[in-house]
Amino acid sequence: GNAGSAEVKGIEIEVTSKPNQNLDLTMGLSYLPTKELTEDQVSDSIQAPGKKGDQIPRIPDLTLNATATYNFELPVDNAKGWVRAEYSYKDGSNTELDPTSSANRYGDDYSITNLRLGFSSEEINSDIVFYIENVFDEDGDLFIYQGSRRPTGKVTNTPRKVGLSLTKRF
Repeated sequence: GNAGSAEVKGIEIEVTSKPNQNLDLTMGLSYLPTKELTEDQVSDSIQAPGKKGDQIPRIPDLTLNATATYNFELPVDNAKGWVRAEYSYKDGSNTELDPTSSANRYGDDYSITNLRLGFSSEEINSDIVFYIENVFDEDGDLFIYQGSRRPTGKVTNTPRKVGLSLTKRF
């Protein structure tokens, strides 16, 4: 059975730009200020806790992402390089329909920044990428849960990671 109707209103925007031959820019934004139940979650087949006007949990008001990639030629035959910066932001949100519920937890907002520097050679069919993921070592709340008689738990993003990736094409 259906547990009731909901209404989600907002705006989503995606923009891609190439201001010059070497630079690629992308940006995405989602703003959802209205995300609520439009009727009580009660029917002939279901009795659920949601009431008309309750905010749908785990949906942030605002999410953002942006990427900038700069491509460049290397002074070696058929070799190219690139540098890339990635940014994402997620607004905080409640875990329950009723934010005053004792089971409700609030997931804080967070942002993640990643950096990459790569080199590709067609001559030797190889790529080398140096990367730093989660540059500022942000501890974002990806998912928060509470079971009966258990303390609150949460899943967070991975901590800062620095690495080198080598790829050989055959």
